[in-house]
Amino acid sequence: MFTINKRLIGLADICEKDTTSNIGKVYCKNQGEKVITVATDGHLLLEITTSNKAIDYPSVDLSQNKEYSTTLIPANKWKSILKTIPKNHSHPILSNTLISPQKGNGAEIGVFNFESVQKTIIQGDEIQGDEIQGGAHHPYPEYEYLLKPKEKETVIKLDPKLLGKLISTLITMEVDYVNLHFTEDPHNAIRITSTNPHEDMIQGVIMPLRKD
Repeated sequence: MFTINKRLIGLADICEKDTTSNIGKVYCKNQGEKVITVATDGHLLLEITTSNKAIDYPSVDLSQNKEYSTTLIPANKWKSILKTIPKNHSHPILSNTLISPQKGNGAEIGVFNFESVQKTIIQGDEIQGDEIQGGAHHPYPEYEYLLKPKEKETVIKLDPKLLGKLISTLITMEVDYVNLHFTEDPHNAIRITSTNPHEDMIQGVIMPLRKD
């Protein structure tokens, strides 16, 4: 079993809207002391690695089978389950839900709040994912390959609030795309250019955070 914290609720917004598709679900993999959680819509992909706090979670009556370590939770279920976790609780461990993977990437999920336990069952299925090397199948896109560092990368540290402000503003200008121009020097500003259907010419910069 493993825990998922309430702060990961936003992963549901990354998923494909069609929850019958595998990428319309949040993928979780129990790795013992760590939990890998992945969401994608085929264009965006986000992987979160968190600590597994199952050993500290209150006793919840969930079926356990050590044979299973992965689960796929529909995005709408993911959001509704994490919303039931109490807010600002004085016991940090109760900011989590407890998940027990079941056959076919299904799951039994419990949320404990002292007064009661809310249980949710996610039915597994036999839907197979994309065919990968050797003719085998994987229930989710090959995110590990996509996230593998490339030989030459320039790492630039940005303030997420500034980045969000910039993107939100560009969306209001009805842009269809954004070009990012950056150099190998991580201290240089990232230049941004774009146009929209109204033929407005847009350019700007976002400054990187200074390294610690």
